[in-house]
Amino acid sequence: MSLYKEIISELLINKRVVVTGVKKGLSERIAVEIANRGGLKVVYVCRDEDSLDRSWKNLYHYDAIFGGGKVTPEEVRRPETCRRVIFFPHHIHSPYQDVTGDFYYEMGRQSALSFIASNSKWKYLVISTDSLILKVPPPPVVLSRILNIECGQEIEPQEIDRKLIFNGYYKTQVVESPGTFARRGGILDIFPPSSFLPVRIEWYGPYIEKIRHFDPESQRTKYEVPSIEIVPVRAILRDEDTINVAIEKIKKLFLKQDIPAQKRQEYLSFFETSKWQSAIWIRRFIPAFYESLVSLNDYLGGFPVVFVLAEPDIIKKGIEIGWEKILRDFYSLRKNDEPAFEPEILCASCDEVIASLEKSRWVKMYPASSIIFSVEGENQIKTVEAGGGYLTEKFGLGKNIDGIKAGAISFRGLAGKVKEYLNANFSVTMTTLSSSGQKRFEEILGKYGIKFATSERGHARISIGPALNGFFLESERELLITEEEIFGKKIRSKKIAGSCSLRIDSLQSLIPGEYVVHEIHGVGIYEGQVFMEFDSNKVELMKITYRGGDILYVPVYHLNQVQKFMGGKPRILDKLGGETFLRAKIKSKKSAHEIAEKLLQLYASRKTVTRQPYPFDGDAYFEFESLFPYEETDDQIKAVKEIMDDLDKTEPMDRLLCGDVGFGKTEVAIRAAWRVVMSGKQVAVMVPTTVLAQQHYVTFKSRFSDIPVNIEVLSRFQSPSKQSEIVRFLREGKVDIVIGTHRLLSSDVHFSNLGLLIIDEEQRFGVTQKERIKFLRPDVDVLTMTATPIPRTMQMSLASMLSLSILGTPPAHRLPIKTYIINWNEEVIANAIRREIERGGQVFFLHNRIETIGKILEEVRKMVPEAKVESAWGTMKSSMLEKIMFDFVSRKIDVLVCTSIIESGIDIPNANTIFIDEVHRFGLADLYQIRGRIGRSSQQAYAYLILPRRGRMTPEAGQRIDTIAKMTELGSGFGVAVMDLELRGAGELLGEKQSGNVRRVGFEMYYRMIEEAIAGIKGEPFSPEIEPEIKIAITAFIPEDYLPDPGLRLAFYKRLAGATSEQEVLSIIEEMEDRFGAIPSEVSNLREIMVLKTILRKLNAYGIEANSKKVQVYLSPKTPIPAEKIVCFIEEASKSESIRLTPDMKVVYYAGDEGDPVFLSRDLLERLLKLVQMDGSKKVSSMVSDFKES
Repeated sequence: MSLYKEIISELLINKRVVVTGVKKGLSERIAVEIANRGGLKVVYVCRDEDSLDRSWKNLYHYDAIFGGGKVTPEEVRRPETCRRVIFFPHHIHSPYQDVTGDFYYEMGRQSALSFIASNSKWKYLVISTDSLILKVPPPPVVLSRILNIECGQEIEPQEIDRKLIFNGYYKTQVVESPGTFARRGGILDIFPPSSFLPVRIEWYGPYIEKIRHFDPESQRTKYEVPSIEIVPVRAILRDEDTINVAIEKIKKLFLKQDIPAQKRQEYLSFFETSKWQSAIWIRRFIPAFYESLVSLNDYLGGFPVVFVLAEPDIIKKGIEIGWEKILRDFYSLRKNDEPAFEPEILCASCDEVIASLEKSRWVKMYPASSIIFSVEGENQIKTVEAGGGYLTEKFGLGKNIDGIKAGAISFRGLAGKVKEYLNANFSVTMTTLSSSGQKRFEEILGKYGIKFATSERGHARISIGPALNGFFLESERELLITEEEIFGKKIRSKKIAGSCSLRIDSLQSLIPGEYVVHEIHGVGIYEGQVFMEFDSNKVELMKITYRGGDILYVPVYHLNQVQKFMGGKPRILDKLGGETFLRAKIKSKKSAHEIAEKLLQLYASRKTVTRQPYPFDGDAYFEFESLFPYEETDDQIKAVKEIMDDLDKTEPMDRLLCGDVGFGKTEVAIRAAWRVVMSGKQVAVMVPTTVLAQQHYVTFKSRFSDIPVNIEVLSRFQSPSKQSEIVRFLREGKVDIVIGTHRLLSSDVHFSNLGLLIIDEEQRFGVTQKERIKFLRPDVDVLTMTATPIPRTMQMSLASMLSLSILGTPPAHRLPIKTYIINWNEEVIANAIRREIERGGQVFFLHNRIETIGKILEEVRKMVPEAKVESAWGTMKSSMLEKIMFDFVSRKIDVLVCTSIIESGIDIPNANTIFIDEVHRFGLADLYQIRGRIGRSSQQAYAYLILPRRGRMTPEAGQRIDTIAKMTELGSGFGVAVMDLELRGAGELLGEKQSGNVRRVGFEMYYRMIEEAIAGIKGEPFSPEIEPEIKIAITAFIPEDYLPDPGLRLAFYKRLAGATSEQEVLSIIEEMEDRFGAIPSEVSNLREIMVLKTILRKLNAYGIEANSKKVQVYLSPKTPIPAEKIVCFIEEASKSESIRLTPDMKVVYYAGDEGDPVFLSRDLLERLLKLVQMDGSKKVSSMVSDFKES
């Protein structure tokens, strides 16, 4: 009998079976057969968070391969959307630890409960031990909270709003992240966690007319659906009646536990505000909101369920430890007179959980072949030996799967083994994470005669999916190999829904009182938007106040001339009609010209030197590329191609590679280094600090570990004798790649055959060092890397002058950072530090006050005496700071207590827990950047925001903290932070002097100045753009009742005002209609006005003035219409129409009858535009007659 049949038979008859010799990966494979052949629902119990994620991926993919399931990219990226293999998130904190529940964790659990309660088609439920202990809301309550919405349904939008708030959704202006919603009149946007994309619901009267999924980045519709299920996102019920009942229960609890009066009042007063819903202590009061809580088993009673316990002893131990921790945390609270419902009400006890499991149908799987049974009577249960093994054992690679060294497998040997098993009639399956991985399998193994097919015996098959562990099973003639086991650990790009790479306009985040820059009038204060009436037509205007109280009202069609002032508070406000801003523009124009000259000189010098193209071994490179442990981003792939194209040319490369820390610049540089080294030349990597040198050295050594390449690091941390040896080896050609600080610029350093110079953060070197770099550059290829983003407008300006590669999107393999808000709690802090250290990681503890950092250092050392804890701050002696940072990078320090010096510039993937003390002292942009120091690897990262120990926070600080906790990924809320970074990027690339000019006149104007200067130096024509005036008596604006959010209105106004074509205007209006519903007449009029503006720009016209009887177009002397054509046109047209041309280039047209001023204006402008586009041979008279006929 086969292994699968024997297990299933025993389960169906006797309900229990023990399986021994089950290697990692095989337990999930057996579970798939139990579900598909045995017809049982599988509850797969994992020991911890890491195994939960791994087992879900294995089950999900194995079911697709062997059980007829289907892999979708959406479900792989967001497991909480999968209804076939239900993922039940793990929580690392007990309900008695005052830590805000992670919003994504809670959403995931509520989705899972909803799926189980409402869907009988689920096959697997993947849980960890904490899910067996913590009680949950009863199934009838969860079912009652699920909203099923379908087209044609009669329901008022306000009713859905109420239910969404009741279910825990947050109301926002723009929906980008799960758990949020926004309503604009008859349109509701909502992002249920059970859906991969957010949903837009549109009403027609009281009926739902359309339900559409939309892209959270572009906000545009993707496709329509007939219905949508909306699941709850919070365990707390938020209707008024339930809250009132809960408060009464809590009052009784206070009396029962004899809570002091003052503390009772503090809690009860908190319930009088809306803040209690996100209070850090609310989880210990959850029972008050329900008649009773139940165990997860209450959801499973109606199904034929089997519990699959992988490593049962560890699972049992986890249950015992979890229960002990809950009891300890509860009694710790009570010792301090803190109220909480008893553990027996919130949780199932250890004995209850274990007894419940033993009574259930179960399979226990042990990795060892011989075991000592720990449960009484278990030795009487039938035991089955799996007889499987790790692939590496069967293939003679000497290590188990987890220990495989990337690249250790011989592809020839692997192909030989695969053939051997195919010939023995084995089913051989290879899994890969992506289509590029599939291509790798087919190309590499195809060369050795391996044939691939879908399911034929004798052929291997390839399956794309997230499985992490392979297995070998003799009895079933099955062999499964994962991409990770061949190429080394490969982390899949994981795009988190709600992350927003969309570049938002600075005006969208503008609030009254902030500073703006007007291209003509300079820096003023934005006072908001106002509506006024002119000739009975309502218009919307931006109000800006200048020095002396002068006020400027900016029409919406001129908002492209306004941008937010970046870089803090301006030194002075400008005065309307004054000369300060004019002088600033003249100064900026001069600096732009200097930059343009410098860029052109660099460009010209590149063309004067030549070298031989570098040879390229495609097969060897492909193998080297395959060993990169992450799936490349699109930006990385593009940058590598651009560099490889440079190395194919005869002139040396001089390329700038831009991207934030952790965005993958080093890997791009490594691939360039590989090609140069394989061609027999040397590579030098120069960095500004010894810490970065050590980081790069470790990375390069790891990537080149299976290639005979000699890599050395040269810095002052090495002994003089070692430095002398490396210098000698460089000169003799015995070092292939050297990584060092400015020590590489010393006069004693000479290269045997330098081919490529990689410079990391060149702007951080001094003037003398930069001159030495220039001396090295003439005949070698140069790749310069910078960690600061370059503004997109600037990218366009510099693209023709610089070889520029942009890594503009973060590596999507990063998991969302789990963010918790806590009070100062030594037990919570110590536990989190120990958990990070136990998994081999490191911790940042940020305390931003130098005068008390020593005290915090001692407190942390006292909390975790076994840890190596040091401190660092910006003003300490540079050599000492460098030594501490070097030790931290080298993993000699477990916890670094530091100031915000970690905010930028260092990349330590091993540090994945951060504490931010006195979090209320930081701005939102600062918090975003600081938290971004962790989560730079595939490990789950944790951020703890510590509230002040004494005193109260301002409401604004509380809002900032709440925002950063909810937004685990980059979204529109961080648009200002992104712009601040771009400003820094501009300053570092152009120099600090130029950065001041950029701030003073604004991004957009400065880059236009650079473009103009480049064109002027090159002798190319460049016409400064005229901003046309439009005076037409028409009501044209975006009504507040159509789009209530003023920031969004400003953003759309600016986009429309900056549009350069009719198609662009129409596209923006289509987006508005898609997002906010059918446009009202005022927006329709605005569309026509903005189209007129695009035509006026093409004509280089100063403006247009029109009413129902007359249209006047003011052409500039630089109009592209040839003078003879316009004169001829006026002469011909005036024969039948009332039209004339004045000496000052004004075209005046008189309508015979009253007409629509917009129609009359467009008709005339299109006729004038036709003169620009008209073939020179075509007569103007025939064009006039064409228009007459039309």
